[in-house]
Amino acid sequence: MEEVKLNRFEFVGDGTDFFILRFVNRMLTGVTLGIYSAWAFVKEKQFLYRNTRFIGESFDYHGTGKERFIGTLKYLGIVLVLLVVIFGLVFLLEPKFGRKNAELVSSLFSYLIILPLTPYIIVAALRYRLSRTSYRSVRFRFIGTGNGFFKIIIVNFVLSVITLFFYTSWAYCNYFNYVASHSLYGNRPFKFDGKGSELFGTYVSGFILTLVTCGIYAPWFYVNLRKYIVSHILFEGNRFSLKTLTGEMVFGVMFKNILFIIFTFGFYFPWAVINLRKLILSHLVYEGDIDFDSIIGSFSQAEALGDVATDLGDMALPGDGL
Repeated sequence: MEEVKLNRFEFVGDGTDFFILRFVNRMLTGVTLGIYSAWAFVKEKQFLYRNTRFIGESFDYHGTGKERFIGTLKYLGIVLVLLVVIFGLVFLLEPKFGRKNAELVSSLFSYLIILPLTPYIIVAALRYRLSRTSYRSVRFRFIGTGNGFFKIIIVNFVLSVITLFFYTSWAYCNYFNYVASHSLYGNRPFKFDGKGSELFGTYVSGFILTLVTCGIYAPWFYVNLRKYIVSHILFEGNRFSLKTLTGEMVFGVMFKNILFIIFTFGFYFPWAVINLRKLILSHLVYEGDIDFDSIIGSFSQAEALGDVATDLGDMALPGDGL
């Protein structure tokens, strides 16, 4: 049997360099009353991407501070309009229904607006982020639609609620299946063949053990989920893998990171980011070869608004944990 070639990822960045970059960014952000934050975000992304290597080549991030700044202004404008509407509802309803009831109605109204928009925001963020990511000068793309992703989210949510959330492992796989199957590197698509029935045991046992151990088992739960998801992502018929990564490794790095962050009053955070990224990427491999010469690159237009909204709105995107 022919031995499978393992092509490894690696992260070559240094915590000290990242600390200096973040320190300068925070100073400039403060001096400019927050305006420089858009350019700071881009510089930190570029540092992380350009120090991530695969088969001897680095990734790159092509987003710009100007795109990020315009996206931030649009996001803040939308938030401002929403706040005006919410406070306007409270003002109109308070005389007749009382302060508490008026606030309750306005809160429900805001959720009814924000929640249906979430799938569209995530799709917009994925389109922008992948369109601004390249490897060997070839851009990634996301071709999913808000309507398509909205249907996935609705079905997942309804079935999860009906089954008292026992459907979560299937929902998890449906989510990654949609994202992976609509993601491309150049003109070549990714695929995902994970199944909820296979993930069910891992998900339920991990969830229970994390609760029973008051969170101590979380690194093992995280690793088991990541291992399954990553091992079922395919590109050009070959799989990715995190086989050698263990919960003990992640626990050790996270424990050290938390201790140092506490004892240094947060100054160790840049090193903590680098430590975890180095660990995970050092165990990430692609099992097989890629014919890069046959891959045709293309560029798709996308706005930064969705990416800004997911960051400022604290929404997780696929891959954020890597």
